[in-house]
Amino acid sequence: MLTVVPQMSTSCRRFHVDAFLKAALSRMHGRVLDIGGKKVRPRGKFRPPLQAVDHWEYLNIDRSTEPDYCCDAESMLIPSERFDCFLLIEVLEHVMSPEKVISEAHRVLKHGGHGYVAMPFMYPVHADPHDYQRWTSERLTREFVQAGFSEIKIEPMGGAFSVIFDVLWTLSWRTENVLARRLGLFVLRLIKPLALLADRVMPGMSSYVTTGWGLTARK
Repeated sequence: MLTVVPQMSTSCRRFHVDAFLKAALSRMHGRVLDIGGKKVRPRGKFRPPLQAVDHWEYLNIDRSTEPDYCCDAESMLIPSERFDCFLLIEVLEHVMSPEKVISEAHRVLKHGGHGYVAMPFMYPVHADPHDYQRWTSERLTREFVQAGFSEIKIEPMGGAFSVIFDVLWTLSWRTENVLARRLGLFVLRLIKPLALLADRVMPGMSSYVTTGWGLTARK
């Protein structure tokens, strides 16, 4: 089983997402649907715990990622109540009708099954292939309640220092000056552990300044 380690070459957001998934590992079982996940060229350090589950299946509109289900998450070509768990990681901001995706995730989940969700909040715009929205924790919770989920738990992913780091990281990557880009990324790699530590020391502000949300819910 994979151990998630801090990634000095990626955003704080990705570090927090991997940590959220690592914490969920022990609860994943049976047949799992990874909505929007990539079997080929996956992001981050998290890898599916294949020894702990019966099946780990992928749904994606991008055929190059070799999904088990190549279809839109807003209208899944999957029978109802087929999965024990689902992942919906960094997907809702990229779909035109996130409410439909949540409803479909509820439909294909077995009664008693769990969903694990991550959505950015104060995080730079990024295309995959498009970026449409950011939600507050209240809106995210409300949509899952309306879809029929219960036992909803939501937590912030990092605080102000992670947010500031990710803004600087994005600006450094996108600068056209090669020397400035290399220097900026080098410095940021050095201070990333400090940003993560500062958020842990001052967790109170993460309720209103955060990179995004991690949510778990039960059907």
